[in-house]
Amino acid sequence: MALPEYETLLTEKSGGVLTVTLNRPERLNAANEKMHHELEDVWTDIEREHDVRVVVLTGAGRGFCAGGDWSEDSQPEGYDRGYVRGSVFDYIPSRGHVYKLARTMIEFSKPVVAAVNGPAVGLGSTLALLCDVVYMGESARIGDRHTKMGLTAGDAGTVLWPLLIGLNKAKEILMSGDLVGAEEAYRLGLANHVVADDKLLGEATAYAEKLAALPELGVRTTKIGCNKILQLMWTLGGDLAVEYEARCFTDPEVERLAREFREAKNRG
Repeated sequence: MALPEYETLLTEKSGGVLTVTLNRPERLNAANEKMHHELEDVWTDIEREHDVRVVVLTGAGRGFCAGGDWSEDSQPEGYDRGYVRGSVFDYIPSRGHVYKLARTMIEFSKPVVAAVNGPAVGLGSTLALLCDVVYMGESARIGDRHTKMGLTAGDAGTVLWPLLIGLNKAKEILMSGDLVGAEEAYRLGLANHVVADDKLLGEATAYAEKLAALPELGVRTTKIGCNKILQLMWTLGGDLAVEYEARCFTDPEVERLAREFREAKNRG
C-alpha cells in the first residue's frame, strides 16, 4: 500500500529507506496546525508500510524545524483550553497533539535517522532528539527557546534532554533558552555526527541504508528494547511537562510576548 499525500510533508522511498521532509521552507518548517496533525499520522502510516525499514527525517530549505508557528494569530495547536485548576501540582494530564506526537514517535518501531540541516528549535529539537541517530550539518543549531517566551521547555524536552546529556547540563541549557551549535551538540551527546552541510543528507542516508541492509528483526527489537527506558521516563514526566507548558498559555505575559513576536515578524 502507498503512503497518502501530505500537505506539509514530502516522502520519497528508495529501497528500504523512506525520506520524510518537513516542507514549509518559507517558515523554516515551523509547525502549523496542519503539520502537527500530519506529524501525528505519518508514523502510524509508515508503520504499516512493510517494505520501509528505516526512515530519514529532514527539513526542506534552510531549516530543519523552527518550532511552532507563532506567526499564526492563534494559540499553538496541541493545547486544550478550559482545564486549568488548582495548584500546578494538581494537574489533569493533557492528551493533546503534542503529547500524542511524542508518544507516537517513542513507540514507532523502525529506526529513524535525523538529518538536521538548519535550526532545530522547540518542537524541532524534540523531533530531532526523538530520532534514533542524529546527524547535524556543521551550521545547524539545536535548542529550546520556550523560556524566552514565558513557557515551560516544550514538548518532550524536559524528558529527553536530561536523559541525553545529564540533569544539570540539561537544566542549564533549557532554562536559559540558548541554542547549541553542532559541534557543542556533538560534544554533549545530542548529535551522533557532525558533517559538512552539503554532505549531510548523503551521509545520513548512507547510514540508513546500512541499517536497512541488516536483518530487520534484530535492528527493530534493539531499538524497541532501548526505547523502553524512554517510554518509562515519558510516562513519569511527559504528562507534567506538557501540562505545565499548556498552563503557561493562560499567563498574560505569554500572550504579550506572543503578540510582540507576531508584530515584529509582520514588520520584518
